[in-house]
Amino acid sequence: MSMGSKIENLKTLQNAGLPVPEFEAFSFEELVASTELIKTALEKCKGKSDEEKSRLLKETVRGCVKVDKEITLSGDSFSVRSSSCVEDSADNSFAGQFDTFLNVSRSDIPSRIADCVCSLYNENVLAYMEKRVWI
Repeated sequence: MSMGSKIENLKTLQNAGLPVPEFEAFSFEELVASTELIKTALEKCKGKSDEEKSRLLKETVRGCVKVDKEITLSGDSFSVRSSSCVEDSADNSFAGQFDTFLNVSRSDIPSRIADCVCSLYNENVLAYMEKRVWI
């Protein structure tokens, strides 16, 4: 299970004894029930506009995301954000391209996690990936 650098850095700070707010992390593999459906949707996207690709992929992903793990964090208001392995590397920067949700109620966490995963397929992200020859 791989996580992005945000999660790894939070763990490093925690292990060093620094005060870090409570957090829980979910891998893409834990959240997405069927990557095969996403691969099929990607195939159907060939030749479509970024807007059409984004809509189709988000619909597909939303149907695949399942938050089965109980959220054990204390508090009433939460932040939900991505920490993808592709976000920042030596060759690419997706800084600010994925959605972040602040002041999320406990009952809305699963829905916001799905929204966050879906933001991997925002139009701007797809356009950037195409320029980088990823899709």
